Amino acid sequence: MHGGSRSVMASLLAETVAVIKGRRWKEVSTFLFFLLLAVIFWLLQSIGVEFERNVPVTLRYVNIPNGYSLRDDNPATVNIALRDKGLRVFYHYRNRQFEPVEIPVSVLSRMSDSVMIVPRELIQQAVRKQLLSSSTIVAVEPADIELKYSYD
Repeated sequence: MHGGSRSVMASLLAETVAVIKGRRWKEVSTFLFFLLLAVIFWLLQSIGVEFERNVPVTLRYVNIPNGYSLRDDNPATVNIALRDKGLRVFYHYRNRQFEPVEIPVSVLSRMSDSVMIVPRELIQQAVRKQLLSSSTIVAVEPADIELKYSYD
């Protein structure tokens, strides 16, 4: 039995060498080479193209004045649309966790007796500090947040 398995291995090895040296393998290896070359060119092109992605950012409300209580239905996150070239936009989307944006409630403008406005610029400014220098903020959703509160 031992000698028979050697002859099977030897014939299998001989067939494999024949295939590698054969015309069919040369065609396959040429195809794979040009496929790899096309993928490399595609990657180089995609690095230069601008992409846009939405990234969720958590909000943290701080400096709440004494006697005020924020309602539970206030937004906890906003979506930031980022634009950047190539793989850098995916850096923010996949690999980077944004620090929560702190919203100082004590400096917000009151719209009514129970609503304050969190301006989009406040959120953009805090997020911009965490971005790569080449990234730009396209949009913030919701644009302006109505922060609902009540008096204790």
